[in-house]
Amino acid sequence: MRCENVLVTGGGGRLGRYVVADLAGHCRVSVLDRDGGSPPPDHTVDILDLESLARAMRGHDGLIHLAAIDASVSAPDEAIFDTNVRGTWNVLQAAQQAGVRKAVICSSVSATGIDSTNRHLPPLYLPIDEAHPLRPSRAYGLSKQLDECIAQSFARRGGMTVTCLRPAWVMFPDVVRDVLIQLGDPASPTRASAPNDRPDRIREPFPLLRSYVDPQDLARAFRLALELDGSSYEVVFVTAADTFHPTPTLPHLREAYGSLPEIRKPEVYERDPRASAHDIARAREVLGWRPTTTWAQVASGGAAPTRG
Repeated sequence: MRCENVLVTGGGGRLGRYVVADLAGHCRVSVLDRDGGSPPPDHTVDILDLESLARAMRGHDGLIHLAAIDASVSAPDEAIFDTNVRGTWNVLQAAQQAGVRKAVICSSVSATGIDSTNRHLPPLYLPIDEAHPLRPSRAYGLSKQLDECIAQSFARRGGMTVTCLRPAWVMFPDVVRDVLIQLGDPASPTRASAPNDRPDRIREPFPLLRSYVDPQDLARAFRLALELDGSSYEVVFVTAADTFHPTPTLPHLREAYGSLPEIRKPEVYERDPRASAHDIARAREVLGWRPTTTWAQVASGGAAPTRG
């Protein structure tokens, strides 16, 4: 059963705008954001304000929770932890009290801790699936791991299903521009870029695993997760099938870690040497989601027709 009235927290942000646009025509969408914007949000609320959040949640049967301090924002660790963890608990608490039936939470591949913050902790096997142990050590990754724990705890209560999506590095137009510049693409300075809507946003270093996802593909995954029936709790990786770097995946990871772990699906890398280090089979099985773009299409500004 599809949701009719959906609240999107952080709906005015970079990812939120894509998600809200994808939901258009499928349901009635309300945007909740801490700051005003253009267009202004339907609810100007800080997710740390539980009372105001509870009022805004009334009348909705679906929720997509994006509001958080992203890894691309310069902020103290304690602010990241408090906003992301307490904010998620507040959002789900308000949602349950309001009778929301379905919630989708934005987690991150950072919940695994397999990144540049833990170069001494390589993956235990490849490709990395949802059963891989989570070993974050920094505030952002830890906050996303705890978000998933909170989400699962609310799902156990019954009455509301919760799905956590773990997207890779989201390739917004300005991020694509910066990546192409760092990769030495001679055409990159002429590419149009999206406006920087956060003056405190920092340039993120390349993710160690080189995984990424197109924002339109990711937005579609959120919609499909909201339409999911039959499971009280799910967690799913959402990444492109390839990487954004020209170096083949296995040689890159061997160089990064000094050796390679067990390769459980060698055919993936035989078929495409630049295949993602993350296994997206569960996204296909659970959500019916597939990435529609490759890095070559993203880098050139093209895109495949949206499906699903």
